[in-house]
Amino acid sequence: MRSLSQPQGHTMLEDVAARLAPRFADEYIAAARLKRLAPPSHAEAQAYGERAAYAWARKLDLKLGPIDGATFVLGLDGHLIVIGARAGRSVHLAQWPVVRVSPKGKPFHQFQSRLHVDGGFVSEADYRKLFTQA
Repeated sequence: MRSLSQPQGHTMLEDVAARLAPRFADEYIAAARLKRLAPPSHAEAQAYGERAAYAWARKLDLKLGPIDGATFVLGLDGHLIVIGARAGRSVHLAQWPVVRVSPKGKPFHQFQSRLHVDGGFVSEADYRKLFTQA
């Protein structure tokens, strides 16, 4: 079973994260403005966007595990879809990034998601159980 790695060792998730980083930086600035917080500098927002995007990629890789034939869809409204197969079963994950602000006044991204295996909804816990049974 092949993971999301490409032949050069660069992962598809890293490519997607690199495309998401500017969006996350813009959303970080917008959230700060909306909450009337001190606006971050461009460099701070850019650094945040990169951290948030690559953290998302690592978490997604850990959550899904090795996926065959993974396809990523980035929607204009911010939603993310991953479609592929694992152990011969179809996997579909839809995520919606939401920007929240912590009690200390720091904006951060949170990802609401729906995970489906063979067309049916499964919880993260059930997904792990399903694919850890050897």
